[in-house]
Amino acid sequence: MRLVLGVLLLSGLWMLLFGQFDGLTFVVGLIVGVAAIRLSRSVFGSDASEPNADATTRPSVGIVQRLWSLVKLAWYYTYEIIACNLMMARDVLSPAPQLTPAIFALEVPGLGPAGSTLLANLITLTPGSLVIDFDPVGETLYIHTIYAQDVETMKRDYRRFARQVFRLTGREPSQALREAG
Repeated sequence: MRLVLGVLLLSGLWMLLFGQFDGLTFVVGLIVGVAAIRLSRSVFGSDASEPNADATTRPSVGIVQRLWSLVKLAWYYTYEIIACNLMMARDVLSPAPQLTPAIFALEVPGLGPAGSTLLANLITLTPGSLVIDFDPVGETLYIHTIYAQDVETMKRDYRRFARQVFRLTGREPSQALREAG
């Protein structure tokens, strides 16, 4: 029932997006809605409340917590983007930039391929940092940064991203990630 309502909602949003309220636009919206839900389920898993969800793939976090994690992740990430851009601007305008480049490892146990890809892209899009490699066996991201004055603070900030990505993908963060801070 929730899937039907979700598809109808997406179809209605599709009609609002194009400003056309006819049958053809509604049907196209239905098709796009079904495709969007199928794609999001393959990436983020199915809803925990669905009766047919497989117990092994059933997420442990509900849709409300996922949406809240999305809001928190957007907030943390926007803050991080602004702060990093200000640091970059300061160093570009400074005659003696305060750069301390380094490479460090960030363990993200249990994040999975979709979550690791999302986290790696978030880190790479942050000015001054770049994910240069991923070890799928050790579930470790190798990150190059030009601001490594305090690597532990950077790891703590990136782990905060990782915890939100966990919840966004429908799972609770692994015990190792929660204990790491």
